[in-house]
Amino acid sequence: MTLEDAILEKVRALPQDKQEEVLRFAESLRPEPATSQAPYRDLSREMEWFANNRHSPEYMNQFVAIEGDTVVASGPDARKVYDEARAKGIEVPFMARILPENPLPWGGW
Repeated sequence: MTLEDAILEKVRALPQDKQEEVLRFAESLRPEPATSQAPYRDLSREMEWFANNRHSPEYMNQFVAIEGDTVVASGPDARKVYDEARAKGIEVPFMARILPENPLPWGGW
């Protein structure tokens, strides 16, 4: 006899009200479903904007917050750009930093 069978045999021998109490207790032991996973968000428009504008002199060496295909905030301070986008109602801003594609190395020969 397995442990589960032994438990079920004991529970079945209980009066109906006690069986229901055991059932409620067993239900309370079930783990809650995970809800901390972020919902899927399609960022294809933001990624497309970034790919098409990553060489833009207007945003070079700046952080940008992009919503869809629109820059909602930009500047040299990432925190300020983030806060500005949040103030405009964007819950989780898509942030990127626009840098030269092949910057020169800091040292040379």
